[in-house]
Parts: sequence; C-alpha cells; structure tokens
Amino acid sequence: MIKCNLKYIYWGFTVRLLKFCITIALPAILAVNNVYSQDYYSTKKGQVIAQSVYYDSVITIKSSDLLMKLDNGTANLEMSVNLNSFSSNNDSINAKLKELTNKSVSFTGKLGIDYINTKPHLPQDFKFNGNVEYKDVFVAVNGNGSLTHISSNGETSCILWLKFKLDTKKLLWNLPLYGLSDVITINIIQAVLNES
Repeated sequence: MIKCNLKYIYWGFTVRLLKFCITIALPAILAVNNVYSQDYYSTKKGQVIAQSVYYDSVITIKSSDLLMKLDNGTANLEMSVNLNSFSSNNDSINAKLKELTNKSVSFTGKLGIDYINTKPHLPQDFKFNGNVEYKDVFVAVNGNGSLTHISSNGETSCILWLKFKLDTKKLLWNLPLYGLSDVITINIIQAVLNES
C-alpha cells in the first residue's frame, strides 16, 4: 500500500510540474526571448564596395551579397560576405575571386551610437569598431559611419553607410593577386528595416 501511494504521489507531482511548465514557465520564456530578439534584424543583399590599387590603377571590387545582423537596441552588428560573390571590371581579378569558393570574410562590432533610431531623425555620423575575421585570423578595425533616415513607411527606414581601411597582410590571405595593394578601402551600404 505504501508503494502504491508513493507512485501516485510521484505521478501527481509530475503532472503538476508539467502543468506549471506549460501554463507559466513556457510562456514566460517565450516572452523573454521575444523581448530579447525583437530589435534584432537580419538583412540580405547589402553592398560591399572595396577599392584598392592594382599595379598603377585604382580598381573597384563589388558584392551585393552582404549578410548583416543588426541589433537596433544596442547597435551591435555582425556581417559576412563570400569572397567569390565579388566582381570587378578586371578579368584576372574576377578569375582569382571565383576560385575562392566557400571562403567568407566576417565582421563583428559596435556602432558608436547607443541604438538604431528607425523613427524620423537627422543624419547621424559616428565612429565604429570591431574585428574582421578570415580563416580564424582576427584584425581589429575602426572607421566612420552614417545613418540617414529615408522613410517611416514601407519596409526600409534608414540607410547605413560604413567605411574603413583594411590591411590584408594582417589577415594572411596569400591571395595570388600580384600587383594588388595590401590596403583596401571598404565601403558598406545597407538598408535598415522599419520596426513593425
């Protein structure tokens, strides 16, 4: 008889614990997760425009496949782009870039503002810093940025511009692009979504 009562007590406790999890704990966890992630946006198709010197000429290499995760509440951001998504008007550079399959460059950093304002505002200029990563090698970078409000209607709220210089020697790229300068100027243009 005692064994039977312990069994019922155990099952009664288990049922109560499940009811608690379903009715109180699970909704609370989901609500906290929603609050944490509601200002975090992922965007695609941002532009990266890289400029450098190739022998004696200035060359521009572009990609429209930038992926960005931006936390509007903290102005933290993550970006990545696959190297073979870049193209230029130089055939030899294009051929070398196409050989770089499954090789991406990423950036993690913080904009020099407290948060991303998606409401109407004057253009904001700021500094930013972070790390560029390629093949587990990290290089600290800093640069200038600007956030310009364009609309309170529709999907896009602002345009984000970032600019910095990157010393490719520090990333140990060993790209077989003889004649290409080691310093590349990077310009990033990305739409910022309106809050829904």
